[in-house]
Amino acid sequence: MADKDHYSNFSIERRQESEEIIPIPAKEDGGNSDKNVNRTRVKSVYRDALFRPVFQAVAELEAAAANGRTSVTYHAPSHPRFSTLHLTTKHLPLSPSPSFLPERLSVEEEIRAARFWRQYAVELNHYPRAFQKAAPWRDLSDEASLEWFHYATRASGPFSTFTLRLDADTEAKVRNAASSAGWLSKRIARRLKEALGRTVPFWFGFEVNAEDNLHAHGELTIAEDELPAARKALRLAGGEWAEVRQHQAHTKQQPSAVWSFYAAKQAIFMRPLTGRFANRSRPINGDWVYASNEVRSAAGKIYSGQHKKILHVLSQLDQ
Repeated sequence: MADKDHYSNFSIERRQESEEIIPIPAKEDGGNSDKNVNRTRVKSVYRDALFRPVFQAVAELEAAAANGRTSVTYHAPSHPRFSTLHLTTKHLPLSPSPSFLPERLSVEEEIRAARFWRQYAVELNHYPRAFQKAAPWRDLSDEASLEWFHYATRASGPFSTFTLRLDADTEAKVRNAASSAGWLSKRIARRLKEALGRTVPFWFGFEVNAEDNLHAHGELTIAEDELPAARKALRLAGGEWAEVRQHQAHTKQQPSAVWSFYAAKQAIFMRPLTGRFANRSRPINGDWVYASNEVRSAAGKIYSGQHKKILHVLSQLDQ
């Protein structure tokens, strides 16, 4: 499988000053630590972009092995670290976790996926030591986490995208809430349960449009015949419009992972930053991404299973 957009003639595009490579500290959880030291872990979409081809290649290898093949060659010619990966089944651990089968994207979708990740796939000399290994689940960037939220939602059964626009009053409350994503997620969860009589797993990320209107893109686990009721529930959660309400909440069944990249396209403007950008104005407070417990737990298990294989494969390649 080839990362098709890497065959373009465009070089890696460097970010503008407002989008510099800034690792995001994550608070350390549990364990014994020196109380006088503020220990942090590094989350960075740039690290995740560097190792993503290995995840893709291993998934392709497992799919090939399921069909009786013993090797794959994954090409990403302009990738700074893994331009070509030739893997055989001997590279896999002897007792691997269950296989994660890759999605089959169209050529257009492959191009869109590669274009999203190419902006982050850069190799610099001053990367921290943590960048020498793929991030564990707890250190995965928000941008990368959305992709695995998608895979978890896909694995749970019928599912759909959603886009939710807010009325003026609800938008003001979301912007002013201490946790914008948490505030809106509770409304969405409550309205969906009222409409469908069950808890609906979902995830979403915020963005603003050219008119500075806040809205959310995400996915939810839902059957096709439940979509009309779900759209009504989403409208109520967002403050139902009095007019043109048919444009307030949109859904589309069985999306590909490209939807998660679309949902993450404004991450640099939505997420909290550190250092000299720490005081930058944001349209929301707290996290810009939300995933229900079911989605987050399932995504963590899928990713962690693949992560173990990745570490094993990389150790084999280094020999």
